[in-house]
Amino acid sequence: MTLKDLLSSSATKAKLTTMLAESLLEDFASFNLVVVYGITIKSHEFKAEHCHEEADTLIPNQVLDCLNDQAKEICVWSPDTDVLTLLVDLAAHGRLPANVGLKFLTGKVAKYREIDVARQVGVIGNEKCKGLIGLHHFSGADWGGKFVGITKKRWVEAYMKLPNDDPAIKCFQDLGIDQIPQQLNDEDLPPQVKALEAFICKVYSSSGLT
Repeated sequence: MTLKDLLSSSATKAKLTTMLAESLLEDFASFNLVVVYGITIKSHEFKAEHCHEEADTLIPNQVLDCLNDQAKEICVWSPDTDVLTLLVDLAAHGRLPANVGLKFLTGKVAKYREIDVARQVGVIGNEKCKGLIGLHHFSGADWGGKFVGITKKRWVEAYMKLPNDDPAIKCFQDLGIDQIPQQLNDEDLPPQVKALEAFICKVYSSSGLT
């Protein structure tokens, strides 16, 4: 087979990742290093397994595992908005100790940025931050569909302008945790869904519901 076909194989990628991880542990024996490959989390002191299918959720999981009395600041580098959304959710739900800083590093060269996660939660507001996962998936993620003619940026801008007591915020919080009621109530939408409907209509028609 060609080199391109070899490197495009999932089995090849898995084996190369394992080789790299094990080599890092061997070459940096004096460092407190933790590597992840496949379903394995491994350091010089321990070995464990995880059940995460995506790196997006495994990264926040590792952040929580790093929290201890010695941790002062945790830095996460990623080009992915999904990871930032998950880290903001951790901070909004009080999963990070007050004495531990969490920074999200992203971009390269001139576009490189350091985002203080806790500070962003303070700027946006706790309740709105708790609804960001629901908003992110609802407005179009990697695996799902998207609304016609509305960009992710426009959805987020509309969400940020909502009053803090808007019921749509609570609906997005629930969507980020579990499913919301889907059955009609006396031939009418459930209250949570009616709030969501009003939000969608407002994004499409700022002059009023039609």
